[in-house]
Amino acid sequence: MCSVYLRCQVFYSFLVFLPVWYVAPAVADFHYSDFSSVDGIRMRGDAIQSGNRLRLTPAAYHQHGSAWIRYREIVDDGFRCRFQFQMTGGGSQPGFSGVGGDGLAFVIQNSSVTALGDYGSGIGYGGVGDREAIPNSVAVEFDTWKNSDLNDPNGNHVSVHTRGLSPNSPHEDYSLGSTTFVPDFLAGAIHTVELRYLPGVMDIFVDDLATPVFVVPLDLNQTLALSQGQAWIGFTASTWNGWANHDILNASFNAIPESDTFLMLTMFVWVVFCLSALFRRSPKLCT
Repeated sequence: MCSVYLRCQVFYSFLVFLPVWYVAPAVADFHYSDFSSVDGIRMRGDAIQSGNRLRLTPAAYHQHGSAWIRYREIVDDGFRCRFQFQMTGGGSQPGFSGVGGDGLAFVIQNSSVTALGDYGSGIGYGGVGDREAIPNSVAVEFDTWKNSDLNDPNGNHVSVHTRGLSPNSPHEDYSLGSTTFVPDFLAGAIHTVELRYLPGVMDIFVDDLATPVFVVPLDLNQTLALSQGQAWIGFTASTWNGWANHDILNASFNAIPESDTFLMLTMFVWVVFCLSALFRRSPKLCT
């Protein structure tokens, strides 16, 4: 009876301390229903808190700004990120045909929590020539100014850019894919974006969350140098001869749980099964 009792205690101990012995890596998520609080966000350049919004740039000449979630997020196994943005107050210098610029970008990068790219066509993440740009990054840009020297398809498109570990670039030579079949971003409406990533592919949704506007091949583990599968998540924007208020209204991010979580649950169920089998054989044990 004593040996059976000890066996029961061992099973109970294993059951109780299993979550301590084996804990799956934490999945870091965030959810900002608005930006009335910017705790946990690192802003740089001309980015500010404007009421309950993140204003990446004001509608003014020659601005650029970035805003990053302060801690790296797990991105390598997949994630879903949703945010809303609005561009207002568009205008341009005399002699320019554009009605506002230059756009904003959602960026995954493992360079620095203070990273900020170039003004104008750089959209706050990229650079042209030797000008500043964010290395080790992937940017989903919402571009509102046609730069013919960058082979932009028009002045209102979405494009995914990366140069791997090298400083990123807005030139279309470094685009993984793009589309012009999107709403007029400078018309003043609020737009909802959702990005769904699994290793090998990213789906980009704009307003219609049932059908992606386009899909690009992307493997973050192969494209970037991540820190244990993690990178900084944030937004950038810029202006130059064209401008607009580039506002982020809300944002949420959910990493897809790693396979280790499933392994932990499998082990837990196995222990419960073994313990229940023992009690079925001897229902009066340990009473």
